[in-house]
Amino acid sequence: MKKILLALLVVVMLPCLTFGAETKSIKVGFVISALNEPIFQAYQDYVGEAVEAAGKAAGYEIEYVAVTSDGAINQENANVKDMISAGCNYIVLNTIDSKACFASIEEAHAAGVKVIMFCREADASATGSEKPDATVNMDSYDQAYTSMKRTLEYMKQDGVEVVNFISIMGYMQDQNAINRQQGVEDACKEAGIKIATTVSCGQWDPSTALTNLTTALQTYPDSNFVYTPSDSQLPGVQTALERAGKWAKRGEKNHVYLAGTDVFPDGYKYIAQKYEEASTENPVWLCAEKTADIIITLEKGEKLAEDGFFKIKGRVFDQENYKTFDHVWAKDYSGEDLKVFDK
Repeated sequence: MKKILLALLVVVMLPCLTFGAETKSIKVGFVISALNEPIFQAYQDYVGEAVEAAGKAAGYEIEYVAVTSDGAINQENANVKDMISAGCNYIVLNTIDSKACFASIEEAHAAGVKVIMFCREADASATGSEKPDATVNMDSYDQAYTSMKRTLEYMKQDGVEVVNFISIMGYMQDQNAINRQQGVEDACKEAGIKIATTVSCGQWDPSTALTNLTTALQTYPDSNFVYTPSDSQLPGVQTALERAGKWAKRGEKNHVYLAGTDVFPDGYKYIAQKYEEASTENPVWLCAEKTADIIITLEKGEKLAEDGFFKIKGRVFDQENYKTFDHVWAKDYSGEDLKVFDK
């Protein structure tokens, strides 16, 4: 396990030694939406590691600064201003709100600072200087779609028909939540499944997921399939199912099939224990590597491929393959040793 750091501000000097030539320097500022979940710590650390490696390979000295916005858009705006004032050449932005970030992106561009969205997208309605220079995101549509498909395969394998499917939707101002809900709807449409109800988890709040899923289960007590928009919501989902007498392993009476997202530590554990059928990861390390590559490409004055929009597909973890993967962020940042579930 990797020790989880709780510092709100991290500044790392990442020197690259060169001989016979002046070393060029790049200052990169990472504005993270929050540090309330271990995945955000992974974002912070992995981006720093990837930028260090890319900078060293390209002959640059990197200064890396990271700060959290604590889930508040006003703090995010202030953090971007601070990064600009501090002389950052690039701001990596893990935004809270896909539309409210427009003003900060525009302000950065006015100061000659490039903006790269990380694991969050700016809304498609952005125009002109509101548009980021690049976006690196997990393919959040694919996350939901593939997790749903794999879970439905398990249901078919077990000879179980879907009854009153409940979809939990993520924060409605987060483009990833919107993308995931579309993936859920498309998977349901292909399978001929009707969504009994869609409930909200608020601003990615497990207690809100608990409240709303509890109400949904009271309305649809025979429901046997639930989609979770992020495994960060599993504590609320678990409690709601326990209260309804439906928290059971696959193959046991009253089991509810669960399709998850992101492969948080709880998701990894519950897949291993057969409470959750499948979850498509947030490919944090691959996203960090792509972000670092973009920074070096832009610094060299080269053009980006794919119009600067890069969607990284995650691997689908299920009850058969979950322990076969490497570079699993959940294992590095879990409060418990997840390797015990690999035996």
